[in-house]
Amino acid sequence: MKKIVLTYGDLNGIGVEILVKSLNELDLPTDEVLIVGAKKVFDFYSKHYNIRLNSDYEICEVPLSDEAFEIGMENKYSGEHCFQCLKTVCDLVNKEIVKGLTDLGRINIYDQKSYRKYDRGVTDKTIALDEDTTVILGSH
Repeated sequence: MKKIVLTYGDLNGIGVEILVKSLNELDLPTDEVLIVGAKKVFDFYSKHYNIRLNSDYEICEVPLSDEAFEIGMENKYSGEHCFQCLKTVCDLVNKEIVKGLTDLGRINIYDQKSYRKYDRGVTDKTIALDEDTTVILGSH
């Protein structure tokens, strides 16, 4: 089964919080979601901000320097990590392992088989993944 891939964008921005809260509210099946990033980002947010995922989603690990953590600030380490996450997602899409992506966790998914609608965030881009599923990427 192909998965929907999510990243959190710059780990020092609001993307991690939006991703976690969106996934917790949507409660998507864990076998349908792949997060590209670093587990230690989620560990950091859990420890310091009490923000944690309710489900055990698979994480495709992308290396991350401890120097990247400067919440609210941009730095070259978090920027490089963000770039490497997106590069990894592109590689997965090219290998046809995944069926869609978003970089902030703000997603709308329309599953035409079960007529479920998960509607979160302001959106501006739509990707038709196949005849059954459409993902709309959130704007930021």
